Amino acid sequence: MALNLVRQDDLDQSSPAQPVRFGWGGKNYEIDLSSDNLAKFEEQMAPYVAAAREVGTEAHHVAPSDIRAWARERRLHVPARGKIPQHIRDQFEREFQPGPERLAEHSDGEIEILQEAGGSELPEVTQDDLDTAHRFYGKLSPAAIKNLSEAAKNSGPFPPDPNPKTQASIAGLERKGFAAGGRITGAGLAALALLDAERG
Repeated sequence: MALNLVRQDDLDQSSPAQPVRFGWGGKNYEIDLSSDNLAKFEEQMAPYVAAAREVGTEAHHVAPSDIRAWARERRLHVPARGKIPQHIRDQFEREFQPGPERLAEHSDGEIEILQEAGGSELPEVTQDDLDTAHRFYGKLSPAAIKNLSEAAKNSGPFPPDPNPKTQASIAGLERKGFAAGGRITGAGLAALALLDAERG
């Protein structure tokens, strides 16, 4: 019989909740937050994130508990504590972080569809744009993906929105190279194409 584990919010014990990682004072933290508390957290952090600079980010990190849960669902042997075997980590990464070679065959068609829908105002996508998209598209938040999609539908510019969360999201897209001057870039367009190819 499979166990259905549900995360609880670390502040008020409501569920479901999701893990949120952040850094402060030279230390990294993780807290489980419900959607309500996550919205409050994001609202409070938005002006600071908008003004901040991104520094040396490491590859997308997945909590060991998530990898263990995934492995158990597939009936793979994984220790309850300690180091997770590299072959389990590799298998997890292959399933959830498909590499450029697997997505490249699908992304070209998706880019053409996006460019046709957006008209001649959308930027061309270069190989450098595709390389940038491959590095960062897996780190995009749902809000960032929504903003990129709206810019693509709007033939390039981001719709005006005074919401601090939206502004923080667009500032983050600019730091990754997915936006510049209030418009989607070729890398942003490539990231949308990779996400669509991954889903499809």
